[in-house]
Amino acid sequence: MTNLLATVFEVRNLVVAALAAVGLMAAGIAALVFLLSNRLRSREFESLAYIGADPGSVRALVAFEALFVGVVSLVLAGTLVLLLRLAVPYMLPLLTA
Repeated sequence: MTNLLATVFEVRNLVVAALAAVGLMAAGIAALVFLLSNRLRSREFESLAYIGADPGSVRALVAFEALFVGVVSLVLAGTLVLLLRLAVPYMLPLLTA
C-alpha cells in the first residue's frame, strides 16, 4: 500500500511539473506575440508621435493594453478553474464507473 501511495505522489509531482512547464511556455508565447504585435504597430506609434502624442502616453497605452489583456486572461482562467473544481465531484463518478 505504501508503495502504491509513493507511486501516486510521484506521478502527481510529474504532472505538476509538466503543467508548470506548459504554463511557462504559454507565458513565453504570449510575451512573444505581444512583442511581435508592438513591432507590427511601430508605424502606428510613429503616427501618434507625429501628431503630437507624448512618448510617455504611448508607453502608457502599450502598458495598459498589456495589463488589460493579462488581467482579463487571469480572470477567465480563474473562472474556468473554479467551474472545473465545482464540476469535478460530479464528473469523477462518471469517469470511474
